[in-house]
Amino acid sequence: MKMLLLSVILVLVTQHASGVGEIEEKEGIEGEESVVLPCEVPPDVTVKSVEWSRYELNPSTVHLRQTINNTERDVLKDQNPSYRTRTELQTDALKTGDVSLTLKTLQLPDRGMYSCTVRWGMGERKQTQVYLKIISKREVELQLQKRIRDTAIIVSVPLIFIIVVVVVLFLVYRHGYINFKVRNVVKVDSGVESVLLPCKTTVHLSEDVTVEWTNSNNWKVHVYQNSSDQPEEQHQYYRDRTEMKKEEPGDLSLTLKYPKDRDSKTYTCTVYNREREILMEKQVLLKVKERTSIKPTDGTPLMTVKSV
Repeated sequence: MKMLLLSVILVLVTQHASGVGEIEEKEGIEGEESVVLPCEVPPDVTVKSVEWSRYELNPSTVHLRQTINNTERDVLKDQNPSYRTRTELQTDALKTGDVSLTLKTLQLPDRGMYSCTVRWGMGERKQTQVYLKIISKREVELQLQKRIRDTAIIVSVPLIFIIVVVVVLFLVYRHGYINFKVRNVVKVDSGVESVLLPCKTTVHLSEDVTVEWTNSNNWKVHVYQNSSDQPEEQHQYYRDRTEMKKEEPGDLSLTLKYPKDRDSKTYTCTVYNREREILMEKQVLLKVKERTSIKPTDGTPLMTVKSV
């Protein structure tokens, strides 16, 4: 804790004394081959030395280059051991003015603040601060997994929508049905000979389909299977009172004979394939007007019609 506090104080004091501007930031990944920490020499100066350091380390020197007998040399005797063989400056860096540091084989402990101190003339110097952020391999893996999940979600949502649309269109094309009900209303007087409950489709149906007419009590009103009626499956109340003529392809309408007041119900026409999957379903609401008798004063019955 004392060491960290001392490092912060030294950085602040050095910045104040040297007029350091904004801190630059660089980012690297653990195990990455190298990263370059930028630092440039002021124009028109003859540089004597450049030192890269980290104040919180002991020794603090990361890399030092000096001009000795008009020749640039790396002076690494006081270099921190953790940076051995991992730092490099360009050839003739002091002459070209680009004294950026190349740090190789990045490690998590490399994360931190680096100071580039350039000296020239009679004690003049410039200092640049560079903060190096090292991302761990685990962080990279987690970010990659998150991107894959996000990409999968972005791709899967429209893909699922497209699949649903394709399935719906296929059902419409194949069966003309999407499991919804269409209700017709048929009104008739009781006592008439028959009433027609309509059920038609424009889609061609194979001969092995099953047509079931049921009422709102879930009674089987009429069953048509394998191209013939199945009276043994019919509720006894409707025995001998129903007929499917199938005069036209796709016409599954049912004729109900001698409709009565109690026949006022909702009738459902359902078409199944061989696997008992619903291909079509339509509903018809039948309203039968009741005939009631009113006795006149002379005792002779008189038939009148009353709407139900």
